[in-house]
Amino acid sequence: MSMRSSTAPGDLLSEPRDRVWFNAPFIDKWTVTIRIVNDGTKQIGWALKTNAPARISANPAMGVLNSKETQLLVITCEPFNNQTVDVSADRITFEWCLTPSSNTAKIFRKEWFQEDVIIRRKNMAISYNN
Repeated sequence: MSMRSSTAPGDLLSEPRDRVWFNAPFIDKWTVTIRIVNDGTKQIGWALKTNAPARISANPAMGVLNSKETQLLVITCEPFNNQTVDVSADRITFEWCLTPSSNTAKIFRKEWFQEDVIIRRKNMAISYNN
């Protein structure tokens, strides 16, 4: 059994911590900046997903963080009709796992998430001020 399959990665901290807000009107594209920090002692690979890909995107949407390293992300909300679109369940989800110890170049590989590793998840709600 490898260390990656038996060791959980540390916490992924975020600012804001658990919710992202976008303000009306929703006729223009809006952006919000999020800061994430690898609070663990080992390098992680991370990826951001959303259940609302028609409205919500992130740049970057994946990456590699060394221990205690910080990354700024820009979350974008595309214009939409808030009178006809149900946004009540919108969220983004971070997934992260330990990287192979040989990943000194900090190259992200989505295949890591399909290997026998412990994957952690963090959900952040998306709220819209009308």
